[in-house]
Amino acid sequence: MIICLLVTTDLILFDKDTQTVIVADYKTNSEDLFKNYKGKTMMTPFTDMFDSPYNHYQVQLSLYQMMFEQTGYTVSDRWLIHLQEDGNYKLFRTYNFTNRLKGYYEWIKLGNDVEQGDYSEGTICLQ
Repeated sequence: MIICLLVTTDLILFDKDTQTVIVADYKTNSEDLFKNYKGKTMMTPFTDMFDSPYNHYQVQLSLYQMMFEQTGYTVSDRWLIHLQEDGNYKLFRTYNFTNRLKGYYEWIKLGNDVEQGDYSEGTICLQ
């Protein structure tokens, strides 16, 4: 089974000394990145995580990491750069969820159904 995703990352940094890549994405949300939506949790395989923009972005950056690694690059870090309205920014180093995503992919390959949900535009889905 092949799952193709069309994505665009905002910034790729290559460290010549370590021969690794840092994948970064800019976000301009005016809302709180950590705001939880009425106590909801995310969908499988992230049901232990609160449904918040930050957690969605962590998964997104881990998907980017997986794609870079399939081309032979080693990803050393994932950065979320939250641009503030006052011109400043906050940099968040996100967690690596690639093992969990790979496990979910293997679970799908075994014939299990993909959880259906309310997907907003721009959401990366496995189908």
